[in-house]
Amino acid sequence: MASAFDLSTEQAYTLTYLLAHFCFCLSFLFFFSRTLPPRRFVKTPFLCSLPFAGGIVLYTFVTGDARSASFQFIFYWAFAAADLLLYRERFWKRLGNFFFIVICLGIVEFASSLVYYVIVFLSGFRDFGAFDPVVPEDTPGDLLIFISFMSIAQFLVLPLCIYLWRHSVQHIHLKTLIQLVLAASLSGSGILYVFPEWIGPMGWIFVFIGTFLSVVLFFYGIRQMRLRFHVRKKEKEMLRENMAHYHAVWEKNLSLRRQNHDVAGHLQAISYLLKEEKTEEAKKYIHDLLKMM
Repeated sequence: MASAFDLSTEQAYTLTYLLAHFCFCLSFLFFFSRTLPPRRFVKTPFLCSLPFAGGIVLYTFVTGDARSASFQFIFYWAFAAADLLLYRERFWKRLGNFFFIVICLGIVEFASSLVYYVIVFLSGFRDFGAFDPVVPEDTPGDLLIFISFMSIAQFLVLPLCIYLWRHSVQHIHLKTLIQLVLAASLSGSGILYVFPEWIGPMGWIFVFIGTFLSVVLFFYGIRQMRLRFHVRKKEKEMLRENMAHYHAVWEKNLSLRRQNHDVAGHLQAISYLLKEEKTEEAKKYIHDLLKMM
């Protein structure tokens, strides 16, 4: 007798993908809550941002969609909305924060998938040619194991991402970072494929334009980073030269102050001898002083 909770294979796949996206959501929202100052009315940033993740879950339950380009579009816009509405940092810094965690989790996802397939290949658990080279979809169970492995890797790397943002990334030129990550996101996330889904074959024109712009943005960002690297190098060299000049002037000034102090002491001694009418002693003191000089 069939249970009310029996799921079709397609529903099982959708729920598994939804679980992966929800874990991805939690990683994003936790990162925001630890790296950005909340707005005045936001008391618990992480809890206040959970409705944005709930909106993604609700969309999947209503439409049954957890893999299309439309889903990817809504998925990333939900995070961007949480970033922009709940936190009060400067716009470019919030945007840079968003794109930084996007690229970090994307790298972790790619690296963890490679590790997963290496483990599967070395263990001989599966025939390597039997499933998709990107996401295993033989059974919902295979997909769940793959997604669990990837989600655990993301949670483990998240503290490192927070540390990197706090101590280094937020201090670099964020517009360049945004250019690079936006370029990678446009070409690698699949979000551009929303246009063919929405407007048909004409949408491929926008896919081509978006891909072309992402390539232009990427190389322009690399060029900007190289220019800023050379500028920073020149600034460091000038700073070293200025510091060396400052230390030389400081040493010279210190030497002059010591000489002035010594001269003042000698003048006081001569003044005392003349005041006591010890003229001969004063002459002898001046004579000895001239010998030392």
